[in-house]
This record gives sequence, C-alpha cells and structure tokens, in this order.
Amino acid sequence: MSAASGIASATIALSAVAALDVVWIDWRTQKIPNRHLKFFFLAAAGCYAAAAAVSGPYGTAFFRSAALHAAVGLASGIGLWRAGMWPAGDAKLFWLLALLLPLVDPGNPNLPARLSLVCLINVFVPAAVYVVLRAVGWLWATRLKFKVLFLGDLGLRRLPDYLVKAHAEAVRAAGTLLAEIGRRARERPAAAAASVGDAAAMTLLGSACTLHFARVFDLGWLNGPLIGFAAFLLLDFFRDAFGRAALWLSAAGLLVLAFYRAWPAPVAEVLGMWMTWALFMSCMNAGMFAMKVLFQSGEPFMPLLWMAGALVPMGLSLAKRRLHDSAAGGLGWIFWGAVFGIGYLFVAHCLDQDVLYLLPEKIHEGLVLAPATVRALRDDERTRERFARLYPDGITAGQVDALREWTAGRPLEEIAFRRTMPFAAWIFAGAWLTMALRGDILSRLLRSGLRVEG
Repeated sequence: MSAASGIASATIALSAVAALDVVWIDWRTQKIPNRHLKFFFLAAAGCYAAAAAVSGPYGTAFFRSAALHAAVGLASGIGLWRAGMWPAGDAKLFWLLALLLPLVDPGNPNLPARLSLVCLINVFVPAAVYVVLRAVGWLWATRLKFKVLFLGDLGLRRLPDYLVKAHAEAVRAAGTLLAEIGRRARERPAAAAASVGDAAAMTLLGSACTLHFARVFDLGWLNGPLIGFAAFLLLDFFRDAFGRAALWLSAAGLLVLAFYRAWPAPVAEVLGMWMTWALFMSCMNAGMFAMKVLFQSGEPFMPLLWMAGALVPMGLSLAKRRLHDSAAGGLGWIFWGAVFGIGYLFVAHCLDQDVLYLLPEKIHEGLVLAPATVRALRDDERTRERFARLYPDGITAGQVDALREWTAGRPLEEIAFRRTMPFAAWIFAGAWLTMALRGDILSRLLRSGLRVEG
C-alpha cells in the first residue's frame, strides 16, 4: 500500500469513528459537544501533517486547493447556520467532514470551489427524501387511515352518496379559500403586490438559472422541471434568509446576465424560458392550492381524487411518449410543476403540524418553537421583543424563563415545539456519498433522466 493510499484509508477510518461517536450523541441529546469535535479536528490536522510528509498527490498545488476548499466549506457552514438551516454543531461537523474530503480523493474534479456544494447537495437531497416519507406517514396516521376504515365500513352501496357530499364539501372549501385570498388582497394591497413581485423576481431568476443549465443538460420532460424545482427551493430559501429586496436585486442582475449569456442566441430563447417558468410557477401554485383545499376540507379523499384525475393521465402520457418535442416538454413542465407544488406545500404543512407538546416544567434549552407558538409569542407585547430573534440552535435559557412566565398567566397546559430530527447522520451520509460518487446525486439523477429520455 502506498503512503497516499494509507492516508486516504486512515481518513476514511477517522470519519467512521467520528460517525459512531457523534451520531450516537446527536441521536440521544440532539447536541454535538465541542469537546468531541475538537478531538476529531486535531485528528484531521494530524492527517494533513502526514500528507505533508509524503510525496505523490499531496503537493503544493494540493494544499492550495485544499485551503480554498476549506474556506468555501467554512463559509457554507456558517452561512447556513446564520440563515437558520442548521445549528452551530452541525455547521462545525460539516466543516470537519469537508476538511477530510480532499485527503480521501486529492484528484477530485470538483476541487477546490465546487466540492463543498457537491457535499451539501448529497447531504440535503437524501434528507429531503426522508422528510417527504415522514410527512406521508404523518398524513396517513392523522388524516387518511381512519378515512380508509370509514370507507370500508361504508360499503359500495352508500359510497355514491358519500362521494356527492364529499365533492360538495371540497367545493365549499375551495370557494372559502378563494374568498379568503381575495379578502386579504383587498385588505392588504401592498402585501399582495409584493407577493406578485416575488413571483416575478423568482420567475426571472429561475429562468436564468435554467437557461444556464440548458447548456449542460438536455431540458426534456424530466430534467428541466427538476432543475426548475431545485432553483425554486434555493430561491425560496434565499428570499427567507436575506429578504425580498435581495431577491429583486438579484433578479435584476440575472436578468441582464441571462441576456448576456444567451447572446448571440435569439432573444426568443430567453423569452421562451421566461414563459416556460411562468407556466411552471403557475402549475406549482395550482398544486399548492389543491393541497390547501385538502387540508381545509373535512373530506381529504375528494381533493386527492381531483389531483389524481388531473395528474394521472398526464403522467401516463409522459411515460408512454417520452418525446423530445416541445409539446412533450411543455407537458412535462405542467405535470411536474403541479406535482412539485403539491409536494412542497404538503411537506411544509406536515412539518408545521407534526409538533411536540411539552408542559412548562419540561421545557429546556435547545428546543425549537413551533410556528404557531412563535406567532402567539410575537403577537403578545410582553414577549414580542424577547422572541424577535430565534436561533437555529433552539431557545436560550432566558427564553425558557420567558416561556414559563408567559404560560403562568394563560390557560395553556402545554406548549408546541417542532419535532426536530438529529442531522449528524445525514451530514456523514452526504460526505460518504461525495467520496463514493465523486459528484452529487442530483447530477446523477439528471443524467439518468437524460438516458431515459433518449
């Protein structure tokens, strides 16, 4: 075994030992102690010292590349922490594993600037799949399971009458929701105009991103909408983290960049992508509206039947044709736009509703408040200032005391908190995926879609 292979093997072994230690602690306490991370950072420094002492791939160019990669990884971890995406312990763990990646594969083609982004994609894509499956389980346990039992007891003879009443209930829920949207727009025209501006800015930004990736991937019935949805999630996070002003300024900048990158291509290509994205966003909003009707209606099966009646024929047509022409591409954007809109709102709603209720004496530092609790605290003048700033690491000791004082004068027995999940395991899984794939899983999916389309 060469010295370089030995260092790579030792680095992989170090990551495995770190996983056994950190994942177990995070699972039990949902905290990653600094003293454990310090030990593994020192071990990583030892691996770099050993690499500096051998020849082969670990030369001066490698250490320059690794230093730039480490800076990007540190900025990414801190940025996501400041944006509220994960607590400080997860940010430090991500940086630790980012430091180990170049030692395992010094010739990785994503070094130096892209490797941290690749690792982040491999962390969050599998975690997102898990969250979706968890949301499906929550919906089944809380809304659908008992309805299935009820329909089984109802029998086929009484089923038509039930479907007629369920359809009327769903129509009423849709009408109520539309009336509520109209009422809010009339009462708060400035907020409604800002929402329209957000949609326009996101359309411009998303179309510019998609136009760029069109030079890398064939935008067929799957790849284009998948890139579009990934761009939407990034832009939605960007807006929440930095505000709509930053979103609009970025949209103006990328508007100019899109024309520049498309030139000397016809302007029609840019305008066509804008129209495609406007269609995509409209279908996403339609999917979100359908899910709102489902959650507002007392009969969830009827909105599900509506969605299935609209999407199943389109899905079967796409599966049967898989054409590259513009009609198939447009149908793909419509179909996947609605599917992604349904999934986006479905997961967001389930995460908001899947909460943990605790008595005041059971509250401790590190818990994350549920959205409904945050709204109630910020509506109360006594607690508004204390809870104006919330941290991804959870509530502080001072906020724990404020919560207990707040509940003392209110008819509340329990307080709602988010049911969070330990994230260390997903960070390790993402790092190992990066080592194994030498790239990100999303690009693999896009290339798989390209082969299927061919």
